[in-house]
Amino acid sequence: MRGFLCLLGLLSMLTSVVVAVPPVLNYAGQVAVNGQAFEGTGLFKFALINQDGSITHWSNDGSSVGGSEPQASISVIVNGGLYSVLLGNTAIHGMGAIQPSIFQQYSDVKLRVWFSDGVNGFQRLDPDRPFASVPYALAAGDVPDSSISLNRLSPDVLAALRILPSVSTQPFARYDRSTGSAQVEVT
Repeated sequence: MRGFLCLLGLLSMLTSVVVAVPPVLNYAGQVAVNGQAFEGTGLFKFALINQDGSITHWSNDGSSVGGSEPQASISVIVNGGLYSVLLGNTAIHGMGAIQPSIFQQYSDVKLRVWFSDGVNGFQRLDPDRPFASVPYALAAGDVPDSSISLNRLSPDVLAALRILPSVSTQPFARYDRSTGSAQVEVT
């Protein structure tokens, strides 16, 4: 029974990991002001656009249309000109969620970024950045039942499965001499 519960717990954790993939994209960039690496809190605006920038698929505040600059910005710490932000992380004030379907429907998505040092106003950073395969993997969809066979699993996963006790749903009776009674067990 304990082996069955362990296996059930493992499968439950794996399922929750697959289902809980957040549509959040890590983006890192570099900014400079007057030729010097910026240091401090920068203000940023982000939009996901099509190839020629004429269509906005998403923006940090949902206000961008036709590739235009969003109205609201988000604050990001910049160290030595370098910054990193989780696009689509709704825990960040001013950041809206990204729908993974964007990457299912469009193969030409680019990121457009605006930056302000808080003094000089917002400037669009050129060029717009194309995405590699990572965001497209968010929209890969569900894996059909029975589509992954044992020969597709890594040797490490197969070895882990071999050490789990076998699971049977067939009950059997075990006689306990110390108590003089039979107990039904599921292994």
